Amino acid sequence: MHALPTAKSTWSACQHAGQPPGLAIAQDPRLIIVFVEVKTRRTTSFGLPEEAITARKRQHLLAAAQAYLLAHPELDGDLRLDVIAIQGSPSGNPPLITHFENAISGE
Repeated sequence: MHALPTAKSTWSACQHAGQPPGLAIAQDPRLIIVFVEVKTRRTTSFGLPEEAITARKRQHLLAAAQAYLLAHPELDGDLRLDVIAIQGSPSGNPPLITHFENAISGE
C-alpha cells in the first residue's frame, strides 16, 4: 500500500452521482487521479469486504469518479479506481488491510 496525497473531498461528486460520500480521491506522483473505495467487515459472516462491491456498485463508483473529473478539469491525469478492504479480527488482533490497485475499470 502506498501513501497518496489527498487531492479533494468527494462529498459533492458522490452526492451528484447518487453515491454516499465514501470515496476518497488522491493524486499519485505519476499524475494518476486515484479514487479509493474503502470497504470494512468485522467478520466474514457476510463475505469478504471486497466482495461487497457488486457490478452495480462498480458502475456507481465509476460514474461518481467521471462526474468528479468533469467538474474539476484542473485535475489532469489518468483515472484509477482502487479498493481498500479492511477485515476485522474478532480476537482483537490488528485488522487485515488489503489494497487492490486498479480494481474497478470502465470496461
